Amino acid sequence: MNALAGADALVIGAGPAGALSALVLARAGVRTVLVERAAFPREKLCGGCLAPAGVQALERLGLADIPAVREAPMADSITLVSNGRSWRVPIEPYRVINRRLFDAALVERAVIEGVTFIGQCRAEVHLDDAVRLTSAADAATVRPKVIVAADGLKGSSLARRPAFAATIDEASPVG
Repeated sequence: MNALAGADALVIGAGPAGALSALVLARAGVRTVLVERAAFPREKLCGGCLAPAGVQALERLGLADIPAVREAPMADSITLVSNGRSWRVPIEPYRVINRRLFDAALVERAVIEGVTFIGQCRAEVHLDDAVRLTSAADAATVRPKVIVAADGLKGSSLARRPAFAATIDEASPVG
């Protein structure tokens, strides 16, 4: 974990929110490390659609040219099915993206722009803002100036911080 020496910012989670946060920090001249607990790139089913506002945000960042976005098919309707009946409902066109390719492309671009990426690394933010990083081969405690926790609703990086506890209703029909 020598890559952590001199890092000012630590971003936890290499999905779109984490990768883009790391990229923006690096572009601002902040020495940034991005960690992801999973082997990367990973298969990811959720978030398979990119809304027009998301495409516009990527355009503003100069990232709309990545193949995972540029070549993604468009969806302009959804079909609702209930009791044997179906309704086609037009929607504003969304890009249907492959999250594995999309996430990998965002991390690759962040690394090109100066972000240090560490995969298969678990992060735990302590009450005193120290962060314990653990991988199969190493462990370290760091105190970055900036911590971005972007590890999702079921992420564990903020488990020791009760104020940030997420409540997930496992019986909810919405995911």
